[in-house]
Amino acid sequence: MKPILTHSLAVAIGVLVTLLLRPASDDNKVSSDETQKSERMKRAMSDSITSSSGKASRRQREAGLSEKISNADFEQWLASKKGNARSLAEAQAIAGLLSGKPELIRQALEADPENPHLLYIGSTLSSFSEEERLSLSERLFQKDPQNGLAAYVYAAQLLKSGDTKKGIEILNSSQDRLRMDSYNTQTQLLMDEAYIATGLSPSEAKIQSVMSSGVPYLADLQSLADSIKDMGNSLPPEEAADLRALSASMGMRLKDQSSSVTFMDHLIGLKLEEKTLAELPDDSPSPYTGMTVEQARQAIANEREEINNLTEQASLDVIMTTHPELVDRYFERVRLTGQLEASKWWYNETSGKK
Repeated sequence: MKPILTHSLAVAIGVLVTLLLRPASDDNKVSSDETQKSERMKRAMSDSITSSSGKASRRQREAGLSEKISNADFEQWLASKKGNARSLAEAQAIAGLLSGKPELIRQALEADPENPHLLYIGSTLSSFSEEERLSLSERLFQKDPQNGLAAYVYAAQLLKSGDTKKGIEILNSSQDRLRMDSYNTQTQLLMDEAYIATGLSPSEAKIQSVMSSGVPYLADLQSLADSIKDMGNSLPPEEAADLRALSASMGMRLKDQSSSVTFMDHLIGLKLEEKTLAELPDDSPSPYTGMTVEQARQAIANEREEINNLTEQASLDVIMTTHPELVDRYFERVRLTGQLEASKWWYNETSGKK
């Protein structure tokens, strides 16, 4: 396996963050632009990576990988897991993600059908059919009842399937589910093992697994926010306001409560909040207690500006190419405290240093 092109990934992820930093001016524009921006983000990452390696497949681009990885790269690692059914199933799923082989993930789910981590992977995997994702998201919702993100993913799939009544019921229940767990850290730790098995050092594996992590639930949350907006247009004002409050809560929880929050998670959360406020008069009450719509929009703009300033001072490209002695510690902090806090730490550590 050739060395991973981490610099190219840093540049590509920087492009994604730049696109997400752009505020939405109105809800109609957001609705039409989000899909286009999502495609541009995929193409930007694809172009940056492909120009360096020339071998990235579509599924690998979705995962943020920079070169082709085959099943053979993981044979020895998978063999070491035999004898422990759960460990083997999780390793199969990770091998499936990294090699772009969804059939391995299906095998993993058959071997360990009660594992919430595997159910999450399957329910948010773009290469699975909508029927598969609906079934898996229902099972995830049942197996991880305290996970608000599981409720959002399931509600999104229900609304896409046309089951509006149950979708709203599940969405309403999300407020009682206290965690927002994307299983990101668990996935990254297993990716560490997989990358080490292909020949990377532990430090390189950690960096690669953090940088390769995508936001697989993005499409579901965008779909859910759009469905809430559409339903709100045809509901009585009080019911519409309740739905907007749930949508706003979804965005806030994504950026504030998710584990290992990246800039992309944070900015996607802000965009979901913006969808909630679109087309509402500035002086009307917002879904945020004690704030008008204008005040809420300004608060979102302030958060975006804070991230914008920090990404200029501590972009991934800069972090990867300066003060190399801090890179490993930076990515460890991303995993433990999220990218915003890790970047603040890096800036404080390096401020004034040549």
